[in-house]
Amino acid sequence: MKNLVSIVIPVYNVENYLEEAIQSVLNQTYTNLEIILVDDGSTDSSGTICDKFAEIDVRIRVFHIENRGAALAKNFGVTQALGEYVLFVDSDDIAEKRMIETLYKQIEKTGADIVIGNYYIYDENDGQFKFYVLGIDFCIEELSPQELIDRQAGYWHLNTSAFIMPTFKLFRKELLLQVPFVNVRHFDDEATIHRLFIKSKKTIFVNDNLYIYRVRQNSIMTSQFDISWVQDILQVFSLKLADLILANIDTEVMKKRFINILNDYRYFCETHNLIDTLEYREILFRLNLYEE
Repeated sequence: MKNLVSIVIPVYNVENYLEEAIQSVLNQTYTNLEIILVDDGSTDSSGTICDKFAEIDVRIRVFHIENRGAALAKNFGVTQALGEYVLFVDSDDIAEKRMIETLYKQIEKTGADIVIGNYYIYDENDGQFKFYVLGIDFCIEELSPQELIDRQAGYWHLNTSAFIMPTFKLFRKELLLQVPFVNVRHFDDEATIHRLFIKSKKTIFVNDNLYIYRVRQNSIMTSQFDISWVQDILQVFSLKLADLILANIDTEVMKKRFINILNDYRYFCETHNLIDTLEYREILFRLNLYEE
């Protein structure tokens, strides 16, 4: 029998999307799986929906915990997982039915610690599908930590977010226990995934449409700019660059990405009348260091 795969779904106030997300995992062609629903203190009917699904499928286990954020909900789900490999699904997204089977075939062939898929976007704001992989771009590659980090930073001709997001990836559970998700208000994925790439002994990339990422009208991607974004990105990239230096990873491409982000946030601060803030002065200081 094929090995058990654990699917961890952090859940927080997604009553309008949750059933579709869970059903997409139940419909997987790879059937030896368990689904761990971590209800992160939802105040809508999401917790009830989780319990309802647990009653109709024995592969589902539900945990209701105090609200502490997505990163800690993912970490909790990993500690409860019984499978050797773990995959994350966001509770408002949709997994293509062949996702787990496609990724697990590479585990069987290569024994990789991580197998990465790819995704496309459904944007509720305009009803359009975006960033999907064309047949001509399909490939299967083994990538080094340096290549993975460079692709995170934009050194790739296609959508680089596939190398930052935690979803549509099979991780060896042991690796996730060694490298838990960093708990920050924003950018916990940015703060964590590079660490997993560094520690992975073998990482395989399957450039295929395996997951549908939903952009909601009230999602972080479409929410208004807030000064806390600056605070968090400064913290996250300071830690990230330190990690890469200690791991002897060349940081030149990642530094350029950081500078581009700082320039974007400088513009945001200037257009939102935030130039008198400590965060704005910190952005200018970092940019000045790079230019000298």
